[in-house]
Amino acid sequence: MKIDKAKIENELRRLPVNKLRTLSSVLNREESPVLLNSALISGATGARAEQLGGQVSSVARTTVGENPLFYPVGKIEPYGSMTWRLNEEVFPKDELKKLVDSILKDIQKWQQKISR
Repeated sequence: MKIDKAKIENELRRLPVNKLRTLSSVLNREESPVLLNSALISGATGARAEQLGGQVSSVARTTVGENPLFYPVGKIEPYGSMTWRLNEEVFPKDELKKLVDSILKDIQKWQQKISR
């Protein structure tokens, strides 16, 4: 069941910037299926996995209406922490990636305008 792009965009625009960046780092990985896990993000961003646990958990709990953007798949070795999988039935990875990147670009533009 695919969700309207405007509905997803509305939900994503409510996320804090650090959570959008976390989501972006996950979506920019080449792997399929898209997995969300603090150890994976740590490797992509250089941040410590322990610092990312809250962000991962928050992003993983994002829902659009009644539909979760991610669903749990369990603790996968060697990562050890909870791993989540993108629910592409709600919104395909490529479309979600474009949307998140667009939102982050908008935020960057607004921040530049404010700092002038």
